[in-house]
Order: sequence, then C-alpha cells, then structure tokens
Amino acid sequence: MVTVNVIDTGHIGESDIFTVYSSSRLGKIYYVATYTQDTSFFCVSALSPDTVVLVKKFKQTNIYRLRQYESYRFDGTDGEDLSGTRIESNKPVAVIAGGIVDIGNNGYATDKDGALEQLPPVSSWGHTHTLAPFIGSDLGYVFRIYAGPMLTTVYISDNSMSIVPIRPEEYYEGIGDKVITLISDQPVMVSQYIVGNQRFGYHYASVIIIPPVTSYSSNVTFSVFGYAGITYSVAYYINVVMACTFVDELLLDNNVAVWDDQLSSNDEEMCCVRKAIDTGEHCVEHANPIARFFVYVYGICSPSCVSSFVYPGSDVYFNNETDGLNTTLPTRTGKEVIVTEA
Repeated sequence: MVTVNVIDTGHIGESDIFTVYSSSRLGKIYYVATYTQDTSFFCVSALSPDTVVLVKKFKQTNIYRLRQYESYRFDGTDGEDLSGTRIESNKPVAVIAGGIVDIGNNGYATDKDGALEQLPPVSSWGHTHTLAPFIGSDLGYVFRIYAGPMLTTVYISDNSMSIVPIRPEEYYEGIGDKVITLISDQPVMVSQYIVGNQRFGYHYASVIIIPPVTSYSSNVTFSVFGYAGITYSVAYYINVVMACTFVDELLLDNNVAVWDDQLSSNDEEMCCVRKAIDTGEHCVEHANPIARFFVYVYGICSPSCVSSFVYPGSDVYFNNETDGLNTTLPTRTGKEVIVTEA
C-alpha cells in the first residue's frame, strides 16, 4: 500500500498539500466544499471512458461528457463560494476543490495562500466527527458542516452545547479553539481550516476534510515534507485524535511517544495529542488492535509569511461502507437530468 500526496508550492508564500484517494474510494455523488475566496474552483476527473457528469449549481444543471482520464475544471467568479454544488456521474469520478486567497497589495500583491483538498463522495460521509486545534495557530480554527439532500440536525459539543439545524445542501460554519465532537442525525461532510498568523491585516488558511470516527485507522505511516524553495521558517506538527481511553499506549516510530500536550473534549470521550515533528517518514500505531485514531500533518510558517498546509496521514480513513450510510437519494423537484448506467 502506498500513500500519494500532492504538494502545491506554486508561489513563495503559497502552499497546501492534500492526500489522494485510491480509485476504490471514489464515488458518483459529491457536494463541493470551497470557501469565499478571490479565486475558487473545483475539478472533476474521470477514470473510465464515456463518463457523464451532471453539475447542479444554483438550480442550474449542466451535463458534461468526459473521456477516460479527462478532467473538467469549474471556476467561480471573483469572491464566489462554490460550496453546495452537487456533482453526479454515471461512473466513479475524483473531485478536487479549493482556491487561492490573495491577501492584498501594500507592496505585497503576490502574497497568496492556497487551500486544496480532494473531496470524499457522499458514500463516505458519516455521523460523528471530532475536531482539534492546531499548534501555532492562536486564532483557533474555522469549520464547516455540509448537509446532503435531507434536513440535518447537528449536536456540537463545545461550550455552548449547540443543536444546529442545516437545510438540505447547505452548510453551517463555526469557529473553535478546542477539541469538539459533532454528532448528526444524517450523514455530513466536515471541513476544518487553519486560521494562522496575521500579515498586513489578513489571515492565511489551509483546509482538511475531517473523516468520521468510524473510518479511523490503527496504523498510519506518513511523510512530513520539507518546505522547499523558500527561506521562511516553517514548523511541522502532527495531531492524533482518538478515544481518550487509548492515548497512553500510542506509539510514534516504534516508541512510546512524549507528546507536547494532550487535549480532551468537554465530555472527555475524545482526545487529541499534539507534537512538533521533523521532516521524513514516520509511523503512528497502537499496541491495542481495537484502538483507532486519525492523524493529520500540518505546517505553519513564521509570522513573517502567510503560508500553512494541512493533510491527512493516509487515505484509508474514507471507507465506502462505514457508518451505515444509505446513499439512496430522494426524488428532487425542479428540472434535473438523472444519469444512470446503461
């Protein structure tokens, strides 16, 4: 088994990394997650010949036919958030979404930060997700909860203990600075954004899709990539999220790890251990075979620049058969073409 990461370092001060899903984890129904950015986009890539793709955005449905390994890119207008766009296909496709944030001029018009992520299909969504804060990001994090075609209710285990309704195909946005668990009555997709240091009054942001807890793994081997091509100082970290019961026996590179800190949710059910880490190959595993966890890797540039990146340690978290998810979608009103396989 291998893990493939895509590294975007197209410009000094701009970066993000995402983990590529294996073809067996792709699906036929997606909802787009981007952000309100100066430039936002999503890209649909076909694995098979004669792939028909429907893109429904703002009650308008367009149909595209893709050849094998062909991709089609959809660009938003200035400042447009493409979140909630629905993608359907007759064969499995890959969807990548994101954008570039221009942070202003003041003599630094070319300073940007990228936010890119491969999206999971609806068949990989789940009901329970746990978020954790990033070391080096004193401003906390932003998260979004994306609903599918059903009215969705989400319980947020932060200090407010909120119960949030989300209308079909819309999202809820919140902020956090601690370990938070989200529990929903319908399957959802959750994205989390680093909110980093300020430069000239703006913040940088990178994005990661948070898997449901039912998709966690017991052994993750991952790479921490050096920040090539720039002279700024970058600090590298990992977060490991898991049930608090199993934290003590967690191993890093075959040794009992000494973590920088340990955080827990309000109910002390879920914990996050965090640690600064060197570049290179690493492995997180657990002595207990029933223990499961989620590893994500991130880097934050010093206050003199605006870049950050974050990515999961492996693609194994998104299992198309987890969480009892029923992918049969209800009939929808309005003009829409449904694609079925011949």
